[in-house]
Amino acid sequence: MNGAFDAFCKTLDRFPVLSAEKEASLVAQYKANKCTKAREQIISAHMRLVASFARAMSRTDADRMDSLQDGAIGLLKALDEFDAQRGFRFSALASEWIRRSILKGNNQRNRGMARRDDLDLNDLQISAGEEHECARDLQLVLKTCAELSPKLTQVKRSVLALRMLSTNPPCQRVVARRLRITQPDVSKTERSILSELRYQLRIKENHRRRMRSRKRGPHAVQWSCKTQ
Repeated sequence: MNGAFDAFCKTLDRFPVLSAEKEASLVAQYKANKCTKAREQIISAHMRLVASFARAMSRTDADRMDSLQDGAIGLLKALDEFDAQRGFRFSALASEWIRRSILKGNNQRNRGMARRDDLDLNDLQISAGEEHECARDLQLVLKTCAELSPKLTQVKRSVLALRMLSTNPPCQRVVARRLRITQPDVSKTERSILSELRYQLRIKENHRRRMRSRKRGPHAVQWSCKTQ
């Protein structure tokens, strides 16, 4: 049975993907006079991107619904910060804000703190160092996906590309029809891919921590000796 998250994702099909020209026009309208209609069109067209991050960063249906709302807050902040003059598409900046907002919401819930209602836009300011870290982590995920892809079956590679690497992922129903498999098979395949991806990322993160520990090792030992 499909949950609320998948049901929501199906509703996103009615919002068209924006061309570069249309996106630039809507952004210009919003920046010029805070046009509400333009903002709604931009946000609606990029909720697929929010859903993609929510799916990858949360496990249960309820958590994904929470992450949708957290990610939407990041999406709104990204729109306010976006500068089209830099020559990038909006999704490039939005990805970092969405990820940061979902991560913040997840951490708060895991610590038993305030839920998404207390996620203020001003709390999501990203410093230069944090932005670099965010981009680096995203690059690590994408690199791991690229390394994992050749080891997967054709169906898994297709699901990975369509559902997890696309900035505008289609719903499970569309993917199932395109790949000529059932929708439950798509869901099962996603869980299998995410499980393997998390495993590979843990290996990489543990390796990165060991390397940092080795670099700090001699200094840590010297400091420890001085304090005794």
